[in-house]
Amino acid sequence: MSLEIKHIDFRHIVPPLTGMRIIRTSSVNGIIRKILPSFPSGCSGLVFLRFGIERQGKGQVFPSPSETYLALDDWTPSMGFAMKEYIEKGDTIWVDVLNRDFLYPHTPVVVIEM
Repeated sequence: MSLEIKHIDFRHIVPPLTGMRIIRTSSVNGIIRKILPSFPSGCSGLVFLRFGIERQGKGQVFPSPSETYLALDDWTPSMGFAMKEYIEKGDTIWVDVLNRDFLYPHTPVVVIEM
């Protein structure tokens, strides 16, 4: 029996000096095994990300501790960050993106692997 790997992609152009929450709804029960954030060249530590699951007892999942963000430049992890977070069909999965660059929009990407 083969294991099907599902990817959920979070990608959005974020205008200068704005923030947004990108939301997806889980279509299946499963386990999030990996998160792969990507910061394109030019983010210069001005674009911040965090990821979470909307369900009782959950909230921000990455990075830890809660209420922190990850901000880098020209960086994509080759292996991603391993995790083991159970999600249920209908759960809301979110990525918060803050763009503190006063001139340029940025398009960071987060891929969740189940």
